[in-house]
Amino acid sequence: MRGPREDGGRDLLLVRLLPNLVTLLAVCAGMTGIRFAFTGEFEWAVRMVLIAGVLDGLDGRLARLMRSQSPIGAELDSLSDFLNFGVAPALILYFWSLHEIGGIGWITCLCFALCCVLRLARFNAEAKSGLGGSGAYFTGIPSPAGAVLALMPMVLSFIAAMPDIFPPTLTA
Repeated sequence: MRGPREDGGRDLLLVRLLPNLVTLLAVCAGMTGIRFAFTGEFEWAVRMVLIAGVLDGLDGRLARLMRSQSPIGAELDSLSDFLNFGVAPALILYFWSLHEIGGIGWITCLCFALCCVLRLARFNAEAKSGLGGSGAYFTGIPSPAGAVLALMPMVLSFIAAMPDIFPPTLTA
C-alpha cells in the first residue's frame, strides 16, 4: 500500500522488497546445497551454489532497476555471499573428498571460508569509506567466481564420469 503516513513519510511498497527476497532465496539455495552435500548428493549441491550465483546476480540488478537499493540490502547481500560462496563451497568440498585427509582437509576449508569473509569485509569497508576506487573493477576474485573455481574439480569429475560425453574407445 502506498500513501502518506501521519509522520509525513510514505508507506513502503512491498514490491521494493523484491531484491531482498531474491537475496533470501539465494541464501536458501546455499543452505540447501550444504544439505545436499551432507546427504552425499554432490551434483545437486553444486547446482544449488550455481543457482545462488544466478540469484546473486539478479538481486543487485533488480535493486538498481527498481531504485530500491538500501544499506540493509547491501549488508544482506554480503552475508549471503559469505554463506553461498564461502561456507557452502567449503563444506561441499569437505564432504565430497577433503574429509578423507583429516585435519588438513578441514584446515583447507577453513582457509577458503576465511579468505572469502576477509575479501568481503575489505570490499565493504572500502565501499563505506570511499576508498574502493571507481567501482569499475574488483580487487581480488569476486566471491561467486572464487566458489566456481573451488568447485571446478568436482564439476570436472562429474563431466568425466558421464559415459555419453566420453564414450569408451572401440577396440578391435
